[in-house]
Amino acid sequence: MFRRIFSISSAVGLLIFSLFVSQITAQAAWVQASPTATPSCVNPTFVGHVYDAATGLGIGGATVTAIINLPLSRTFSATTDASGAYSLFDPYGCQTQGLAAKAAGYANFTKGVAFGNPNDFSLSRSATATPTRTATVTATPTGACVPPTPEALRVASVTSPTLATTQVVTVNLNKGSSITVTSEAGSFTSTTPGNGVFSVTITLLSNSTNHLSVKGTVNWSPNCPPYTLSTTLDSSGNPLTIVQGTGGSTSTPTPTSTPTPTPASACSPVSATIAAPFSHDGAGTFCWQTSNLGSYVNSWNLAGLTINGVNFTNVYVSAVNYPAKINGYWYVSYSSSVAWGHFEAK
Repeated sequence: MFRRIFSISSAVGLLIFSLFVSQITAQAAWVQASPTATPSCVNPTFVGHVYDAATGLGIGGATVTAIINLPLSRTFSATTDASGAYSLFDPYGCQTQGLAAKAAGYANFTKGVAFGNPNDFSLSRSATATPTRTATVTATPTGACVPPTPEALRVASVTSPTLATTQVVTVNLNKGSSITVTSEAGSFTSTTPGNGVFSVTITLLSNSTNHLSVKGTVNWSPNCPPYTLSTTLDSSGNPLTIVQGTGGSTSTPTPTSTPTPTPASACSPVSATIAAPFSHDGAGTFCWQTSNLGSYVNSWNLAGLTINGVNFTNVYVSAVNYPAKINGYWYVSYSSSVAWGHFEAK
């Protein structure tokens, strides 16, 4: 009897011991198959580039920030170099759930982390930082769609003073699809060019000085969006104003004085002498003297730009609309409060 009890007890003990060993072995196998951190997220340093989505060029001075899982609530950031490259040390590598990139003038961008691979960003310019081209270009195609030389917007001189209550405004715009003339009397549009020449019939306010603004739309490429040009000067550089004296009456009109253009003026002191092709970017105030402005000038994101005292702030201006030289020179006054202010003479 004693031997049977001992044998049964031994068998039960051996069974319990076997189950215990099996459990320990299974736990060890589970631990070995399920590490707490995969090798790809152990490295606490993230690298990559921040690019301009339109040009593909690197953005210097951008900030890349690691987004850490709560409840850590920690922040680790790095700044890109001139080529747009960054290296971000993050001791909480596997706790990082995302990376965020931001740069002045661009929309912020957040993405998930690609452990073990470069984490690159392509940032798009924010709406407030998009350059505008208005001779005025008011909508600028970006990247490869920027025309090498924008078309010239030429407006024939108008008749002033006049007794008529309507007048035809003649505009020459190569590749133009429409011309709109706006004044105190309203807006008038023509979409039927003849070899690039538009004739727009406008109505004049009676016994008033009518100030005209001409805007043209250019379809310059089937693969790129159109852009617009506008001006308030005729092809000789004179203001587009029409004095309507009597509202159509055949009686002698009451004498009306025609506004006199502001005399040309030069900025001073002169910072430097320039010549086209020339461009400048950045904040600051400058006065440039030149005898050569090329076939057009353009600017954007500026606080002010004048040429011989005539205001051309943030507009495209073709050579036919340049003001008269002063003693053989143009004087360009440039003012910008932001680093992305731009002026060019080409």
